[in-house]
Amino acid sequence: GYALLIAGRPEAALALADAVLAGRHGFDDIGDLHWMLNHRAVALRRLGRTDDALAALTAAAAMEEDGHPNVSQVLNLGSLLVDLERPEDALAAVTRLDGMSGYGALVQATVRMRAQLQSGRLEDAAVWFDRIQAGRDDGPMILFEALLWNGRLDDAAMQLQAMLDEPDRRAEALDWCQDYLGSEPLPGRLPFVEARRTLLARADVRAAVEAVGR
Repeated sequence: GYALLIAGRPEAALALADAVLAGRHGFDDIGDLHWMLNHRAVALRRLGRTDDALAALTAAAAMEEDGHPNVSQVLNLGSLLVDLERPEDALAAVTRLDGMSGYGALVQATVRMRAQLQSGRLEDAAVWFDRIQAGRDDGPMILFEALLWNGRLDDAAMQLQAMLDEPDRRAEALDWCQDYLGSEPLPGRLPFVEARRTLLARADVRAAVEAVGR
């Protein structure tokens, strides 16, 4: 499923998901079922079937794991809702989560920050940005992208250059700089897409990338 999506073959990914889900009783790990539903939602989104993608991800997010909320798909649903410029729905989706890993908490904080930015509640957005900054050790890339969401391009350029300088983080940083096959960004992602484009066009960032990769 991952390989088909990465290769830009959403029709094949959707067909795979539908075939596997038809025999869902055979899943030994319920988490695999949730992620196959997630793959199906991504494939639908890339085929331009946004409403169907939202319905599929909503269904996945509604499934529990051992009596607890299905964290990953709930967070992905929140991200999709804020991409669709539905900030209040996104907040409602993710607020019910607790007891997550440090990384999950940062993803949740990102959805909240973005929702507040969309709603024009900049002080509330700043609170969640501070939470992301405080937990940066659990997700340095999340902090990096939070800088872009807030238009702090100079800080983002410095962090990207630092990641490129570290052998243990260089591959992740170079991967982030690549363009992959995908779908047109939803309205709520456009500010990030533009910030990313501007960042990668900077002479200092280009020089840092070219020094260690391509």
